[in-house]
Amino acid sequence: MSLEQELRATLRRAADDVGPAHPEAGMREVGMRALAHRRSRRRVTVLSAGLAVLLIGGGVPAGLSLLASGDNNVAAPEGPEPTPELTADPTLSVGIFDGPPRGSVADDADFLEGIRQLPWEVQEPIPSDSPQPAPPAESRRVVFAGDVREGRWALVVADFTGPLVTEEFTQAPEGTTGPADPAGDASVPPGGAPPTDPSAPPPPGPVLSAVWYAGVSGATPDQMQPVYGSVVNPDVSATLYDPTTGVLVVVAAPGDLIEVSARPEVAADGTVSRSFAYADTVDGVAVTALPPQPFGRGRAAAEFRVSRGDVVLEEGSPSSIYEREAPEASAIDLDVLRPSSGRLGEEERTRAQILAAEILGFYGLRPDEADIRVAYSGPITSLTSAPADLIVVTVTFPSGAVVTRAQWFDKFSGSNASCGAQNGDMSPSGEPAERRILALRCDLDIQSEESSLIVLAPAELAEAMAVSDDATELLRLELDSEGVGIVDFPEGAASVAVFAADGTMVDEVPIFAF
Repeated sequence: MSLEQELRATLRRAADDVGPAHPEAGMREVGMRALAHRRSRRRVTVLSAGLAVLLIGGGVPAGLSLLASGDNNVAAPEGPEPTPELTADPTLSVGIFDGPPRGSVADDADFLEGIRQLPWEVQEPIPSDSPQPAPPAESRRVVFAGDVREGRWALVVADFTGPLVTEEFTQAPEGTTGPADPAGDASVPPGGAPPTDPSAPPPPGPVLSAVWYAGVSGATPDQMQPVYGSVVNPDVSATLYDPTTGVLVVVAAPGDLIEVSARPEVAADGTVSRSFAYADTVDGVAVTALPPQPFGRGRAAAEFRVSRGDVVLEEGSPSSIYEREAPEASAIDLDVLRPSSGRLGEEERTRAQILAAEILGFYGLRPDEADIRVAYSGPITSLTSAPADLIVVTVTFPSGAVVTRAQWFDKFSGSNASCGAQNGDMSPSGEPAERRILALRCDLDIQSEESSLIVLAPAELAEAMAVSDDATELLRLELDSEGVGIVDFPEGAASVAVFAADGTMVDEVPIFAF
């Protein structure tokens, strides 16, 4: 049997050993809100050095999700028993924002009246041409007013008669806070809690206009400023989260159980799980103080869950604000592997730092908790229609697992997009980041559609040979002096196998593909 036949047979056996990926969980609708829970199996292979690389087209799934297998791998500690009177019909409309004000300063009548009189500075609704009229003060209701860590917050609602859109402040008044603006940065990962789609159908039943106000500790009404405005369903909880301080407030119905989770946990095998803990709740309001997450602007790592009568009604990311003085991505130090000079241009460094900041925010990490490296910064040399550059960033978690994010960009048009999964591709612990072999697919559409395969290997493997098997012919690829190989993507390839000189397979590397 020839070396080529041995390689093919080995890879077929490896592919047969891989079971089907865990299917996406179905939609779950209970009560007021439909919840989508995605559970997929992340299966990746420890990377290893070798002398030859073979790409195969079947048996190994590409672009797998980051969640562990199983219907629900969240483990929560035992909590208090649900309120008995709410167990009969957990989907019954309860009017979350009805009733007297709640919170630690809810009995201060003068403060409440002052809050009701504050400006209702919600942005103009989109796509309406007319401004959102401020509701009269007498129609406004203070739902929550209380002290939080490092400040004081209040939630005010009023009947809403305008277009059914979510309206947010894009920037806070001087010295206060404002909401995250995912639309302002094209590189923010999707799923980062964007504003409600104006074309989406309205929620059932009446809706309310809501504004959150924030101020310093012990603030008087005139020291409170609007920080977040939205349209809310009266049967769906209201939330506000400040990643830079860790404060999270959840306003649900009296008797509801509220759980919070500061961030997902990444295990050594690359699986991602999340644990929830019951929050102290008074009259359906939980005021919690989670660890600060200074880079949680695009999408906060924290999540909340609301249950009633043993039924989970809501689970997801809270609405977020951020401090004007929140740390910028430029505060992140980078260890540059390629180019070997370790020097990046100003634009390339900024792009790499933004990618790193998004990973830190997505997983709730501080820079000192992770090892951040630029695996590659340079041109995609296989392109023929138009030039483009590539940035590849790896972040090693405390567990040793590594997430890889890549982004191509065109300096002339400003176009950019992710290579591989937009939230990053996870690999289990093993070799340090600088010793790993990475394989990515990049699909570009600048002047024409082109797909490239990028292989990154340790520099000492510069004499390595990459062989692509698309079931019809073999394509050989030589790595350059920095261990980089870039070619037109061989359609059908899904993984990279690393072989020793004698043809023995050492390991496999999945091709990270969108």
